[in-house]
Formats: sequence, C-alpha cells, structure tokens
Amino acid sequence: MTPLEIVGVIALGGLAGRVLAWLLKSRDGAVISVEVANQQISESVRDAFQAGMLCAADIVTHSGNEELAGDIRRTVQYVRTANDN
Repeated sequence: MTPLEIVGVIALGGLAGRVLAWLLKSRDGAVISVEVANQQISESVRDAFQAGMLCAADIVTHSGNEELAGDIRRTVQYVRTANDN
C-alpha cells in the first residue's frame, strides 16, 4: 500500500466512526411509562377483538344466519359501551 492509500483508509475509518457515533447519539430516547403502555395495549386488544367479531358477523351474514350476526354485533356494541364507561 502506498502512503496515500493508508491515509485514505484512515480518513474513511475516521469518517465512518464519526457517522456511527452521530447515529448512536441521535437515537430518540423517548420512553413511556408502564401505565401508558398497558393502556395502549388494552386499547389495541379491544380494537382487534371488535374488528374480529365484526368480521365474523359479516361471514355469518353471508352464510345466511342474520340472527346470529345481529347477536354478534350487539355483543360488540355491549363491549364497546362497557369499556367507554
């Protein structure tokens, strides 16, 4: 290797080190509390339950059992109002 190549490799290594240090420093350290995380998880699970039940109601409707579909939709509405209170 020539001296110019050695200087270039050292310069590239230093540049890569600075970029890596900048990336590690610039990471956002936002942390949420456990209570907020639990609330967000509960809301996500509730929303997933409601979406799944409404999908099931649509499937049951297409198979011709509208009474059961109505019961499923009423259950979703009951859970929605119970969790709002």
